[in-house]
Amino acid sequence: MPSAVQVSAARNIVLVNCTFSQLGGSGVGIGNDANAHLTTVGLGTSRISVLDNYFTQIMGNGITVGGVQADSHHPSDQRMTISGFTLSGNIFYNNAIFYSSCVPILVTYIQDSSISHNDVSMTQYSGICHNYGWGSNDAGGSDEYQKRGLYKYQPRYTTPTTSKNNQIDGNLVHNYGLSHTDLGGIYTLSASPGTVIVNNYIYDSQYFGLYTDEGSSQMRATNNVAMSNGPWLAQNFGAGNVHTGNNEYFDNWGKSGSALDGKPNHSGDASNTYLRNYIASGVSGTSSAAQRAAYRAGVLPGRRAGRPISNNPSLTDGYLSIGILSGNLAINLTNFDDLSFDNVSFKVTAQGATLSSISVPSTVPGDASVVATYKLSGASNPSVSASATYTNSRTRQSRTLSASGRPQG
Repeated sequence: MPSAVQVSAARNIVLVNCTFSQLGGSGVGIGNDANAHLTTVGLGTSRISVLDNYFTQIMGNGITVGGVQADSHHPSDQRMTISGFTLSGNIFYNNAIFYSSCVPILVTYIQDSSISHNDVSMTQYSGICHNYGWGSNDAGGSDEYQKRGLYKYQPRYTTPTTSKNNQIDGNLVHNYGLSHTDLGGIYTLSASPGTVIVNNYIYDSQYFGLYTDEGSSQMRATNNVAMSNGPWLAQNFGAGNVHTGNNEYFDNWGKSGSALDGKPNHSGDASNTYLRNYIASGVSGTSSAAQRAAYRAGVLPGRRAGRPISNNPSLTDGYLSIGILSGNLAINLTNFDDLSFDNVSFKVTAQGATLSSISVPSTVPGDASVVATYKLSGASNPSVSASATYTNSRTRQSRTLSASGRPQG
C-alpha cells in the first residue's frame, strides 16, 4: 500500500515533528518500493530517522519499513538492504481504521535498527509487528511451506535473510486488538538474530502481550511488562517449521498466562530459555525495574509536555526499598522520571532498635537512585518501616512512598 511519504534508495534523512493524519493509504514508507528511486538500486535505505511525529486517522499502516519481495529479504544488490533505521518518540493513535488488518508499526526485513519509546494505542490488530515470512524465507526453509507448495514459486533459501540486530525498546502499546484475534501487542515472525525486545509496557487488550509467532527465533525478550487479559506470551512453533524457538525470555512480567522459569541455556521447549518470568495482578506488584519500564514507556517523561501522550497517570514515578549496606540500614529511593525529585525527606522506624542518621539526601537526580543510611543499635534484624516524601520537579506533584520488612544484606 502506498504511503503519503515514501523513502527509497536514500540515506541520512530525518522526518521530525510532523503530523500524518486523515490519509486513505499509509503514513510513511521506508524502503518498500523498488521503483521509487532515480538510480538503478531501489529499496535500500540507511540511517533514516522518524522522530517525534504524530500519526492519527490513517486508513492503513502508520509506518511500513522494509518490503516483502525477494530483494527485501535476499537482495540481489546489497545496497538494497534496510539498515540503521530509527523510529523513536512517535505517537500512533487510532490508525488502521479502514484496512483493519494493518498495524501502526510494521517493520519487515531490516537490520541494526531501533524502535524505541513510541506511544501506540487504539488499533484494530497488533501494535508493533517485526519481521515477516513465517520462517519460509529463512535459511533451510520450512517443511510446512514445502507441503503447501510455496517452493514451486520461489527458492528454498540456504542463506539467512537480512533481518538481524534490531532493538524494540521502551514502547507503550495498549488498547489494541479491537476487532481481530490471533495477535499481540508486539508480534514477531521469522528469524532475527541479535534482536532484543526490552522494557516495553503492554496492556488493555483481550489478546497476547508478546507473540513470537511462526519462525520467530534467535531473539531475546527481557523486562517487558504485559498486563493485558490475554497471556503475556504466546508462541506458535508452527508444524514443520524447525526455525521457531531458540529464543530467550527472562525477567518479564505478565498479568495472565504461565510464569516461566528454570529453563536455562536453551533447555526449554523448542530450545528456548525461560528464566525469572513472573505473574502479577498489576504493575504495582512487579519489580522496581519493571515499574520503571512501565513508567518510562512511550515518549520519555522529559519530552511529554504539550504532546497527546496516552500514558497512565496513575503509575508511580519512583520506588522505595529497604536493605543493608556496609552493615548499616539503607533506604533506597529510585526516581523513574527524567527530572529530579526535590524536597526529599525520610521517616524510618525500626522495632526494638535505635536509629541514628549517617547520610540522608534531600534530592534524587533524574532516572537515578539515592540511599539514605542509618546506624542500627539494639535489635540485630529488626522489622523496619520507612517512607519517603518528595516533589517531582517535572510534574510538580508531591508523593509519599512506603516500604516495610526486615532488611536484607
